[in-house]
Amino acid sequence: MTADLTWLGSTILSRTLNEEECALLTPMISESSYSAGDTIIKTGQSGGLLHIMHSGTAKVEVLKDGEKPLKVADIEAGKLFGELTFLNNKPATADVIATEECVVYKLPREQLASVTQHGQPELAYLFFSAIMERQSGVIMEQHVALASEMRSQKKRGLSPTTMIAIMAIVIAAIIFITSS
Repeated sequence: MTADLTWLGSTILSRTLNEEECALLTPMISESSYSAGDTIIKTGQSGGLLHIMHSGTAKVEVLKDGEKPLKVADIEAGKLFGELTFLNNKPATADVIATEECVVYKLPREQLASVTQHGQPELAYLFFSAIMERQSGVIMEQHVALASEMRSQKKRGLSPTTMIAIMAIVIAAIIFITSS
C-alpha cells in the first residue's frame, strides 16, 4: 500500500502537496500495520526513521533495569514520533507499543535528506517544521507539569534551595526522556 499523501500534506505538513512532491515522496514513505500489543519501536533499535501515526494509537514506555516499564506518552493518529532518533540517528531509548490496531508511515532520514537534491528543499523544510512543532508541544507540556509541581512544593513549605534541587532533577529527567 502507498501512503495517503493528501492526508500527510493536510495533517502533518499543513498544506496540500503538489504532483511533483507526491511523486518524490511516494517511493520514500513506507506503510506498516500493527495490532494492539505489537512493538513499533524497540529500545536499542537503530535511529534515522521518522514515524507518523496515520491511524490508531500507541504508548511510549521507558524501560529501566529491574523496574516496571514507565509510560511516558501516548501517540494518536496525526502525530509524529521517533523524531529525535530520526534527527540524531542514535538508537531508540524507549519502546513504542500499539495500544490498538494502527497504521504507521515511515520515512528514512537519508530519503528526506535527498529531497533537496531533487530540487525540493521546501518539502524537507515542511517535515522539519512539523518535527519542531511536535518538540515545542512536548516542551510546553513538560513546562506546565513542572510549574504545577513547583507550586505544589511551595505549598508544602519546601525551601527555595530544595525546590531548585528538585527542579534540577525534574529538568534532567525531562531532558533524558525527550532525548530518547
